[in-house]
Amino acid sequence: MKAYKINIYSILFISLWSFLLFSCREDDTTVASSKDALQIYLQANNNKDQVLISTPILILQGKFLADNNDLFFAVATREVTSNTQLTITAESDTSFIEAYKKQYGKTLPLLPSGAYSIQETINIPAGKSMSDKMLSLTWKDPSLIKDKNATYLLPVSIKSMDNKNATLTSNRNTIFIEVKFSEVSYSFKTLAGKTTDDVIFKKAGNIVLINGANPKLSVSLNSIINTETLIKVGVDNSLIGAYNNTNGTQFQMLPENTYKLSTASLNIAKGKTLSNELEIQFTDAMAQLDTQKQYLLPVKSSMQSGLPTTNDIVYLKINIFITNFNSGTPVVGSTIDRSNWSVTTSSEYQPEYNASMMLDGDTNTGWLSGLNSSAVTLDMGTIHTLKGFSLTPTYFNGSYALFSQNFTVYTSDDGINWTKQGAYENNENIGGSPQAPYIGWISFIEPVRTRYVKFDNISSLQGIGEFNAIE
Repeated sequence: MKAYKINIYSILFISLWSFLLFSCREDDTTVASSKDALQIYLQANNNKDQVLISTPILILQGKFLADNNDLFFAVATREVTSNTQLTITAESDTSFIEAYKKQYGKTLPLLPSGAYSIQETINIPAGKSMSDKMLSLTWKDPSLIKDKNATYLLPVSIKSMDNKNATLTSNRNTIFIEVKFSEVSYSFKTLAGKTTDDVIFKKAGNIVLINGANPKLSVSLNSIINTETLIKVGVDNSLIGAYNNTNGTQFQMLPENTYKLSTASLNIAKGKTLSNELEIQFTDAMAQLDTQKQYLLPVKSSMQSGLPTTNDIVYLKINIFITNFNSGTPVVGSTIDRSNWSVTTSSEYQPEYNASMMLDGDTNTGWLSGLNSSAVTLDMGTIHTLKGFSLTPTYFNGSYALFSQNFTVYTSDDGINWTKQGAYENNENIGGSPQAPYIGWISFIEPVRTRYVKFDNISSLQGIGEFNAIE
């Protein structure tokens, strides 16, 4: 019995000792993996394992403008007791593309390795918890960047270190870098940002006036650079044929004596993106042009340095419209007697709104066009020298003012051969009443000797109540 008891006590003692020993080892494991352990990792400034190079790397004429980019520090969880050197590598394994896609939802191509170099080591000095320098990327060969508009991926990892008392974190050992590029280029456009623009002229007799201001052009860079940029500009009429072939047009060359350029070169100052302005100025020789034709003025820019461009040509389409009158300007003079007048129309809405109503002297009546656009032709019986016309609306049911706001005016000596005088345009609110009618004025810039007058392209269901001619 006694020997049996001793064996039981021995077994109990051994079991208790084993339990305590196991517990101590388990505590040791906990301490070794606790937050107090010295750990080293790469520190992105956004506290993630992803960092973006915020400003695109500029490429100017096949060269990187930036020498290098500082990326981030290597960091320890506490001060290291001895110099700690880390070995750094840029990952070229395509598996990192999938890893990045899984974490950030984007598939990016790897940055071509020959386009850059990265320092191979980085050092955390003794007594410090951060590397003495930032890990930096040096730019080398932009020709390897095939797609200048793409965003590239560069995974950077710590491969090893010489401090045996520290460990590398598993989740911050690799930093993903997104890199964008921007090839410096220039664009040549109008001040309104157009590459093709209409330039409208109005002609009255031998007077040709531009409708608006002279066109102005300028050059802009897509990025600020630290050098002055000079661009030559000039007219290149050899481009007209290709433009016509491409667009199915028949533009003519604008004669050289009809225009001049305010400058032959544009300059973008250092640190700026926009040049001075080029103004196209037109001469009195514009009056010699055929108003039945359209003209094209291709203004081309060129840069001796070979800077690429997104647009180097501005096409100005020159149109000249006969407009020998001002719409809405009252006419002063003598009203012509209408007793020998006759008027015809190409359509009428109903018989009670016929052509004769325009000459009956009653503002309560008037002519109305049919369902399609119409023409009104006036025969004054003899030739008169006209300063202009006054027209009133047709007041439908005595209240609704019906009056075309756009139509074309022609004159003729024989009623067969017609000369276009211009297009009537009126954006005013047409109101009034038969007792106090609205008056639409046509004032000729140069008086017109004519017998016949045609008001053409009058809109459907619009009218003229009365019209008078002034000489």
